[in-house]
Amino acid sequence: MLDYKDLIDRMDGFQVGTLIVEQNHVWLHQGMNKSTDLDDSYQIEVYSDGTYYPITLNDAMSVMSTDGWPLYAGLYCRVKKLG
Repeated sequence: MLDYKDLIDRMDGFQVGTLIVEQNHVWLHQGMNKSTDLDDSYQIEVYSDGTYYPITLNDAMSVMSTDGWPLYAGLYCRVKKLG
């Protein structure tokens, strides 16, 4: 998914991709076998309804949908190393 939003996010220093959550492990899938393991040292923002929403690593792992799946998994996401 490369569009203007991706380009602008990358120019702002973010890594972009799909947020993956599985068995208390969170990472950013960037396609073509490239991924970044996420921890508390990353600023994480998910994109929904035309807006970025900041979430914590704990949010990514613990907030569930009504049918029991990680709510933020599968969303377009941008991350940046803090500090």
